[in-house]
Amino acid sequence: MSRPPLPDLLQTWAGDVATVMVVPVGTRSLVRAYNTTDDLIRTSSDEALMLAAILRREYPHADWTVPQTWRAGDGVKPTRERLGVAS
Repeated sequence: MSRPPLPDLLQTWAGDVATVMVVPVGTRSLVRAYNTTDDLIRTSSDEALMLAAILRREYPHADWTVPQTWRAGDGVKPTRERLGVAS
């Protein structure tokens, strides 16, 4: 059984999500989700943790010790070097 596409999976947790930012803060992460008009999507702490976990699972080789951003619209995804554009 295959997983749903990443945008669909993220939308399960944060509605009309277009951008997710994950910023490491000590031993935790600050997670912010934005919709297509760059409005902050209010998420519970559990939803924010799930968004970060989904991205970490999808991009295990990204450097999660630095801030990372995932954007649906232009293919920017987390990488080892911080941010990279999908080719």
